Amino acid sequence: FYSIRVELLEGTKPKPYGTQDEIEANERLRKMFDVAAFRRLGRSTVEGQLGNRAQVDLGARFRVAFLPQLSESSNGKPWGTPQDDRINLRPLVLERLESSSEGELTPHELLRTNVYLAQEQTVYIGAGSSEDTDHVLVLIVHAIETGSR
Repeated sequence: FYSIRVELLEGTKPKPYGTQDEIEANERLRKMFDVAAFRRLGRSTVEGQLGNRAQVDLGARFRVAFLPQLSESSNGKPWGTPQDDRINLRPLVLERLESSSEGELTPHELLRTNVYLAQEQTVYIGAGSSEDTDHVLVLIVHAIETGSR
């Protein structure tokens, strides 16, 4: 069993006035990404069994999918020391959903990566068109310890 929280933020250099869902950037976000403001595009907690593919919508325009597995170096336990017992999200894929003229949603892949997470670890993943862009997406992935169920 696993429980993972995923959150998608949009950051911009020009600070918008009164943006809905604008959030206060913590110190870590301010150091990692050179933008003036962040707003939350979506957030969800995913729970399930290791080895079963997971997919969740983040707001109306984005979704994330991954296959949670035990790290190859672990000894059959998904949680433990960060060096040995980690969960592997492989691949983790972020997609933007765009509507066609017929109203069908078409996914467009924005990010594909592998993520290793230890218990209570948070990973920040930035996606932008370049390093000095005025617009950035930040995917935050956090492993939650849930205990046995």
